Amino acid sequence: MTPEYFKTMRTPVLAGRAITVDDRADAPQVVVINEAFARKYFQGEDPIGKRITFDRVPDSASVWNTVIGVVKSQHQTKLNLEPQIEVFEPLAQSPAGMFAVLRTAGDPASLGPAVRRTVAEIDPALAIESMRTMNEVRAQSLARERFLTTLLLLFASVGLALAVVGVYGVMAQMARRRVREMGIRLALGAQANDVRWLVVRNGLRLVLLGLVIGTAGALVATRTMQALLFGVAPKDPLTFVSVPLVLVLTALVATWVPATYASRADPATALRAE
Repeated sequence: MTPEYFKTMRTPVLAGRAITVDDRADAPQVVVINEAFARKYFQGEDPIGKRITFDRVPDSASVWNTVIGVVKSQHQTKLNLEPQIEVFEPLAQSPAGMFAVLRTAGDPASLGPAVRRTVAEIDPALAIESMRTMNEVRAQSLARERFLTTLLLLFASVGLALAVVGVYGVMAQMARRRVREMGIRLALGAQANDVRWLVVRNGLRLVLLGLVIGTAGALVATRTMQALLFGVAPKDPLTFVSVPLVLVLTALVATWVPATYASRADPATALRAE
């Protein structure tokens, strides 16, 4: 690990220090651990200054590394999996296989040729196995979740459309069935506006009852979707407000239009509507 790695990856150093240029091959062996490592093996103790070894059974030949820093844990494979323990060694003290990380303000893919030329200038024998942007790495790790979310979104959209059509059809039919009742009320001297709101209120009462039941069921069902959501709460307020609002507006239109049409008609005509 080189000194600029944590800065490049924007990984916060929570305690101690990061690797520096002073951590050379002839310097004391040091490591930086992540938060998950500290929680698992030090359990509330301050790990700075403690020594660890990678031998399963330490002996007199074991190489001991001093912990100089703790960094924030990062997800290594998938966002829905807990971060695993990690240990970071200075590259000068552990020159094994390596990878390079670059940060740019422009298009990362455009740096490919320049990176290959730079590596070839340093050592023509070095081979670059692959180059990927962090967006590609993240997209690959989320491919399954993105597919399932898209599928659920498609089903949810179809379900919402069917709900809108169903609510409109049921409410409109209920309002039309009360045309004769509205004609009688108008003939007895009721005001047209009062008659309209009577029908609308009755329709909305049924819709609101259904929304209460549906929302309660949705709050329970969202627990199963938690593994597919990242950065969004399962009980997203915007979703739980916008969908019921769409259904309430649909019911309002479905009851208001036929009620308005019947209230404007001649009472005698409304009485003969059926």
